[in-house]
Amino acid sequence: VVENCDISNLNTIVDLEFDDPETDALYYTDPMGHSLEAHTSYGIGMFISTSANFVIRDNTVANQVEGIIAECMSGVGDVTLADNDITIQPGELSRDGVRGIRLTPCHPGFVPTPFERTVEVTGNSIDVVGGGEGTVAEGMMLASDSGAEAFAGTMLVSGNEISVDDGYAAFVLGSTN
Repeated sequence: VVENCDISNLNTIVDLEFDDPETDALYYTDPMGHSLEAHTSYGIGMFISTSANFVIRDNTVANQVEGIIAECMSGVGDVTLADNDITIQPGELSRDGVRGIRLTPCHPGFVPTPFERTVEVTGNSIDVVGGGEGTVAEGMMLASDSGAEAFAGTMLVSGNEISVDDGYAAFVLGSTN
């Protein structure tokens, strides 16, 4: 259970072209010494993977790429995402896809699919402020973005408020492949 937390980094600014004053070399680099680019940098509020049962409720999440990610949901169990206030405002860490909530199954072959779940996504407020040219901006994606079979079982999506500026979709249910 994760509840009543404030997870925000909207005011974080990372200059990806910052030179180390002592060496005059790029400071933020990948293992090969190349400058970090937007697609290798993350600004995610919560990331849950391969969890059977969880509740995420009454949190404030404000980030640059994705608010709440729950992926590789295998087996059986209950998932509750309720009454969260999520703001996504792309910035220096932005990638080609920005989302408020993303729930996805595992990649095919990783674990047996299909799987049964009770998924409840209720009362969340999601605001995706701009996505920029070429960015896929979505409020909520409850889908398979990996080619895996989508969720089996019971899914309740109710009472959510979603706003997406310059967006692709407020709500995606099903397969994006």
